[in-house]
Amino acid sequence: MAASYKLLKTYEFLNRAELDLIKLEDEGINVRMSDNNTVSVAPHLGPAVGGIKLFVPEDELEQAQSIISNSKADEKYLDELFEGEGIEPAIRCPKCQSPNVFQERSFLAGLLFLLAFVLPVSIPQDRYHCSNCDNTWQPAE
Repeated sequence: MAASYKLLKTYEFLNRAELDLIKLEDEGINVRMSDNNTVSVAPHLGPAVGGIKLFVPEDELEQAQSIISNSKADEKYLDELFEGEGIEPAIRCPKCQSPNVFQERSFLAGLLFLLAFVLPVSIPQDRYHCSNCDNTWQPAE
């Protein structure tokens, strides 16, 4: 009888899914990945298919979850490893200190630029947004 597979985790980006897949395979867990080709070829379809999915056998689900939950410890280790190497991100979230931030764009200003000059451009705003804690802020001058 074939093992029943359960969804372990979904991912937005292929590189993070592959890292977790390798970790699980190194521990001897049979892992299957789905929708990785769709998302890597057409990233805009990622939300439509539900992202990249990792599946593990039902009887190994708890062990796989504990292995994946140690990812945060790995990120802290990498931060300590590269500390002082000049690889510090330019901007961190003031609330949670995450480097996973992006500068917000103005849709209205981009639309006006498109109408005036027939060029699609998005104009950066003077605000940043953290993907981890949803904090929005303006940098101090």
